Amino acid sequence: SRLSREGTVPGKDGVPYYTDEESLRRILEFHPKLCTTRVLDPACGTGNFLYVAMDLMLDLEAEVVTEIELRGVPCPPDRVTPAQFLGIEINERAAGIADLVLQLGYLRRRHQVQ
Repeated sequence: SRLSREGTVPGKDGVPYYTDEESLRRILEFHPKLCTTRVLDPACGTGNFLYVAMDLMLDLEAEVVTEIELRGVPCPPDRVTPAQFLGIEINERAAGIADLVLQLGYLRRRHQVQ
């Protein structure tokens, strides 16, 4: 068989590519990891870094969910949420704004998807 132990098949120039079955398995393994990854900003201020990180992770999650659904497999219920994005800030007002920025950004993204 041309398959290696990792489930890859040699492609052009010897660069491996994954079979459909192996790709699906890897995507299904990656999704829960994505949905449990935590991001910490130790000086979060009003949360710009956390907002951008959440937005990018939501983009990545959308790509993963699309790939899963294109293969005709029900998508796992896990989702990226604002609870994964943590910040430390000594200014209480800035910390409150950071929390609000994350919540509103998350709601905006979820509303756009529907």
